[in-house]
Amino acid sequence: MTLPVPWIAYGEITDSNGNKVSSVPVTASADTSTTAQTNEDGKYFINLMDYASSGGTITISCKYNGESSSSSFTLVLSDPGKQTDLSLEEANNTNDIAINACYSYNSEQYVFSPWIIESYQKTMDI
Repeated sequence: MTLPVPWIAYGEITDSNGNKVSSVPVTASADTSTTAQTNEDGKYFINLMDYASSGGTITISCKYNGESSSSSFTLVLSDPGKQTDLSLEEANNTNDIAINACYSYNSEQYVFSPWIIESYQKTMDI
């Protein structure tokens, strides 16, 4: 779960208007997660040595002021590090709701997944 040498993920975070954002948390998720903050120039640096494995998938993510972005890559130990710049975008607020339906019959409970409900709604034109 650890790397034999320091390995840096770095980049720049900008908001949806292209402005650099400072003092914003940036998370690197791998085998475990760690967080750093952007500096006054919107730049971040995260040493993944104690948090990732060679060949593992790393996800860099940032949320700020109702905007967010993320990007994933595979850690290649022979690379000196990885630049991952993120441009934040307004969060997509969808109105999708997952519903599990429950049904009781003779003291037994049945739970139906959203996929079954969706299929039923299509056949019933609901």
